[in-house]
Amino acid sequence: KIRERVEQVFDCHVINRYGSAEFGIIAYQQDPEDSAMRVYDTEVWPETVPYDADGTMLDELVFTGLRKNFMPLIRYQTGDLGILSVNEQGISLTNMVGRMHDMIELGGKLCPTHYIMDVLQHRIGGIEDYQIDLREEAPVIRVVLEPHGNLDNIRTQIHEIWGESLKVQAVQITDLVLVGWRSKFRHVLK
Repeated sequence: KIRERVEQVFDCHVINRYGSAEFGIIAYQQDPEDSAMRVYDTEVWPETVPYDADGTMLDELVFTGLRKNFMPLIRYQTGDLGILSVNEQGISLTNMVGRMHDMIELGGKLCPTHYIMDVLQHRIGGIEDYQIDLREEAPVIRVVLEPHGNLDNIRTQIHEIWGESLKVQAVQITDLVLVGWRSKFRHVLK
């Protein structure tokens, strides 16, 4: 519905793209009628490795960076699943399943996790990383403080932005919980 609305309001085609923090944008959808995304092989060399998801064989996407001289990654398993195919147009990705940006309601507002991270790191400051645990009766935000971070100041600012109902705890980076089939990091625990 969002895609249709953007296309209607701006009188344009909306396409999907796929990327990662490790490599940047890797593939773009070229045809709005076809969900396949073309891999730009000047950035990465794509491969897949089989993964057994409870008896269902899927392919995990694996990339080797071709342009990162300072942080070369060779056969980096992304944790994303999809189908990699080759045809006359090149290499394409389809049926993608993978990482996600969670949406969470804080202080009566629906917020994506990347917005929360921007507020914590750039507006409040003193925070290296965070995780919000919704498994508790009241939501708990666990923050990893930077060396100069002041928990009392951070707590006050978080409560001003998102309300008093959000509990704030300082933790070590090793206290953040990894989840999922590859123990990937998630900002929201449900």
